[in-house]
Amino acid sequence: MQRLGAVIVFRGLLLVVFLIPIHQGASAALLGILFLGSFIVGGRIPMSRYLAQAWDVWLYLLILLVGMLYTEDTDTGLKVLETSLSLFAFPFIFVKVGPFEKDKLYAVFYAFGAGLLAAFLFCLMHAGITYEATTEAGSFYADQLTAALDNTLPVYFAYYLIAMITFGLYLLYYQDGSIRSGVNIFLLAFFFVMLLLMGSSTAIVGVLFSLLYFVLKFMYEEKRRNSHRLAFGISLVFLICLFAINSLNVFGEANPGQDDYWERFVLWESAIEAMPNWLVGVGTGDYTAVLNTYYRSHDLASFAVSNFNPHNQFIETLFSLGIPGLVAVLLMIGRPIYKAVSTQNIIGFLTFFPFLIYGMTEVFFGRFQGVVFFAVFHQAFASFYVFQDSSLSLKEDKF
Repeated sequence: MQRLGAVIVFRGLLLVVFLIPIHQGASAALLGILFLGSFIVGGRIPMSRYLAQAWDVWLYLLILLVGMLYTEDTDTGLKVLETSLSLFAFPFIFVKVGPFEKDKLYAVFYAFGAGLLAAFLFCLMHAGITYEATTEAGSFYADQLTAALDNTLPVYFAYYLIAMITFGLYLLYYQDGSIRSGVNIFLLAFFFVMLLLMGSSTAIVGVLFSLLYFVLKFMYEEKRRNSHRLAFGISLVFLICLFAINSLNVFGEANPGQDDYWERFVLWESAIEAMPNWLVGVGTGDYTAVLNTYYRSHDLASFAVSNFNPHNQFIETLFSLGIPGLVAVLLMIGRPIYKAVSTQNIIGFLTFFPFLIYGMTEVFFGRFQGVVFFAVFHQAFASFYVFQDSSLSLKEDKF
């Protein structure tokens, strides 16, 4: 019975992951149901197991709660907590899945990739219908392309695409996983084209790390298999395309103002100068009001009208929660990177290192799209590392 419950929870988890790129409302609702259901199935789990799974994300949530004690805008603070609930819920679900082997980790990637593919096929179909009615080529670009989906921003879809391109190249290079090479190559090409259509050059910086990894890995490889050559060739072609597009300024011409670096520098500077207290920040919900006051007093009223955040996760966290919050965020991102390095888990490192890059240009914890994306993969890898540690412990005991 306990095994059946674990199977049900895991299949429900995969459905949640599949729905993340398609409809955030549906994925959030199903996540809530699965969270409540996780207390019914399976046996009792010791608190030490939950802490091993999620001590870093719960530390961040605790600091968010403490920030509510001195925030004045409690409504905004409650919205921030609501946005972050997936960080609290996923650990309870992953723990009830049972031993989290590599096959289950890959299944999470496959489910997410399938949902992403379905989302973009729907977007392309909707864009085609719109283009037929308006003859506007912009229907296939950036926010107009993703407009068919529920409350989405293209930059988050760029993050999703980078993760799946990285995973696809990893499977191809190491001949790992059950997906056929031909299907993998087709999906890589499709996701790369969709990434270009997202038009976010700041987000695309994140994929450069993965592409350069496979190029350099091949160059220093002593024994080169055909799979190595194939992944190297695809990575090199993608890199050439990105540099050519950047040289031609395609992003700027197609969508002016989408990625103004100068604007981000102004936002970063504004947040740093407006920060009243580096130690504890302004509180969980007061960042918008304090920043808007600063914008209006420094001839940046247009930023206040748009309610611009700092467009930097680390500055935003420091601004809101002070040094403890920043440390918690760095721990959340750094812990899976450390575990990946210490266990030589390449896909774990390639999946999480780009979050450091994302955090330099966006506040990815500011929307459900970003939080749930981080939370599901953070907990998937955390479960995998806990499983590895327990397996190693059993082997040592037997020895």
